[in-house]
Amino acid sequence: MVDMYEEEAGLSLGVKLFILGFLLIFTGALLLMIAQAARGGGVSGGVVVVVFPFIPVGVAWGDYASVILVVLTVIA
Repeated sequence: MVDMYEEEAGLSLGVKLFILGFLLIFTGALLLMIAQAARGGGVSGGVVVVVFPFIPVGVAWGDYASVILVVLTVIA
């Protein structure tokens, strides 16, 4: 009965899921960069950093900077 709960050799499920998630995000970002470079268009983006205690500091750039900054601040 105890044999059912033996540890498997290799990586645990959490580590496997972490690696899978990292690879998916990396692949998606790489595909987006390649697609943007192929089209030659402008780039818009933004980032919000939440400084302790709960003060969002945001930066946005590109054609839709104001919209991006408002959406990111509301989400933060």
